[in-house]
Amino acid sequence: MTASFQSNFPICKRPDVVIRAITKQSDFKSVLTLSQVCRNFRRKKIIHGIGESNLPNTNFTRILVSAMILQFDCMILKYDSEQKTDVIQYLDKENGVCDRMFEKKHTNLKGITALDLAMGDLERILKFQKTELNSLSVTVNWSPRDSTPVARLFPEKLKNVLKSKIIKTKNLNISAFRQSYFMAVIPFVDSEFLEKLSINRPDGFKRRDKDAFNLDMEEIVSTEQWKKLEQFDSGSYKFSPPLEQLVHFSNINVHLNSFLLKDLKFLRQAFSKSSNFKFISAIKS
Repeated sequence: MTASFQSNFPICKRPDVVIRAITKQSDFKSVLTLSQVCRNFRRKKIIHGIGESNLPNTNFTRILVSAMILQFDCMILKYDSEQKTDVIQYLDKENGVCDRMFEKKHTNLKGITALDLAMGDLERILKFQKTELNSLSVTVNWSPRDSTPVARLFPEKLKNVLKSKIIKTKNLNISAFRQSYFMAVIPFVDSEFLEKLSINRPDGFKRRDKDAFNLDMEEIVSTEQWKKLEQFDSGSYKFSPPLEQLVHFSNINVHLNSFLLKDLKFLRQAFSKSSNFKFISAIKS
């Protein structure tokens, strides 16, 4: 009778200590699947109460966070390991329902948005990630004119997740349209591990958007991560940093708003003295 009772007793009704014990013995994918159907697994204190040393390692090599606006707000988490690539899609639907699709399974959840659900899962993914990433990518695929809730709230919610654990990654790729989006990510990446920063415009930008190709870099270049970078690629963005903030790179690809002969002479002299320098592409746009 006891065995029958235990097998039919819903896992989400069991005490937190039991749920923690189950989590310790599960791999990451099992825990994520359980979190789709068990509210206790979505509560932060369950994961936090276990202790990171007891969590299974995800061993991901790359994590992609993508936010876009289709007919409804949509979030996508994509993570790669050496074995395979997994994708989780979150879609806000009508009547306050969020649809999460993971391994072709749809789970409809009420009372939570796609953004909040995705950020909760991302926090769990990062808690389980104990090894260094090769790449972390964040893509915001809308234009500055969009004012939906996900567009307004995404930077702060992403920042709150990332600052809970410093991310160790070699490469950081960000596609966004405001400095605030970049600053929601860059300060929370381990500067001792980060080697390359790549930035770009999101696809949601149109050429008619005002200042679509210009980016204010004032806060970005003041971070510790920027100062310790080895490589930087500005993509299609134009900017005008003091040239002194570029000479520590070994590889750099930039589009500058202005580039005078004196600037060329300065860079040539600075890089000729650098033992680290390998390549520069500086284009006046």
